Amino acid sequence: MTKPDRFALLQGLTADDRILLECRIVDGWQYSDIAARLGVSRDVLKRRVHQIRTYLRRKAKALREC
Repeated sequence: MTKPDRFALLQGLTADDRILLECRIVDGWQYSDIAARLGVSRDVLKRRVHQIRTYLRRKAKALREC
């Protein structure tokens, strides 16, 4: 996947979703730390990260098929 393709994937995310993934994946924060910082439960946060990753996988697959 090329750099423009990866950029296109991230454009579909909200700013909050991009920040969430950055904290979790890039910065390596634990779910409990992010949840405490955002004031949400750990389970809600894990579910949201799962939804975002699923969305990105599906969109990446669609881009590869084009």
